[in-house]
Amino acid sequence: MKRWLAFGLWIGLAHAVCADQMTRVNGETVDGLVFGYARSQWVFVASDGKEVREFSANVRRLTLDPAPKVSVELVNKRHESVFFKGYEKFALILGGESGEITAPVTLLKEMKILSRPEAPEPEPVVALPEPPMEQVARTVPVVATAPRRPGTEPRQWKQEGKWREMQTPGLRILSQGEDVDIESQLRKGVVNVIHFHYAQAHSSVRQGNYVEVLSRKSGGRVVVQRIVAPDWNAPICKAKELKTLPQFWFYSRSGALSSKLTERFTEADIEAALRKALQQM
Repeated sequence: MKRWLAFGLWIGLAHAVCADQMTRVNGETVDGLVFGYARSQWVFVASDGKEVREFSANVRRLTLDPAPKVSVELVNKRHESVFFKGYEKFALILGGESGEITAPVTLLKEMKILSRPEAPEPEPVVALPEPPMEQVARTVPVVATAPRRPGTEPRQWKQEGKWREMQTPGLRILSQGEDVDIESQLRKGVVNVIHFHYAQAHSSVRQGNYVEVLSRKSGGRVVVQRIVAPDWNAPICKAKELKTLPQFWFYSRSGALSSKLTERFTEADIEAALRKALQQM
């Protein structure tokens, strides 16, 4: 359990699943998340959830959005906490207290992601009673850390390829808006994460993708099940008295409700909730 949780912390996202990109030498690009560098390979998880490993000789460029904090072990030096600003022309670009640091990738032994910075301006989740669903469809919040308040307008965003929703094979959809008895649908002996999903909310897509990545890395200990809320009139919203979307409910291996993330769900929050559920029987 410690091993996969360490891997989750290795990603260490700060709210939202961020938009990194790998450009191969042949010009192909892969959008997703940089996980680090180990065993002479860059470790990357694509936006479709597949793990990609590439030797440095096959990678032209890595761009990070935003720059994560990393530990870097070089052949001749170790940096315990610096920012990984990018990789280009077979060189690492790091940011430290003394300024920018560059190092040839041939000196790199290992890189671990420690954390990713919080978004500079927290954005609201989609919440009732304002705004109406039609308005949310036009102006979707970028990051969800606090409930929607009357009179606050979220920033607009573009639904580009790097923010595509993961199509995870075998992901179970419990509901398309109808009410459902969640407890009767839980898988026994594993931690269940119920994702109340509103597909038009950027935060729901990004954090839903992140939970799925952690599930795949859990060695079968965590499963994600999704409840899709098409609009606020959906029976599931009324039956469960949902006031914000998305939400993540965590159930322990015995099927007991461990915790809920309803208004704030940074990656640290998600990891802590998973750890708590895994420790419970």
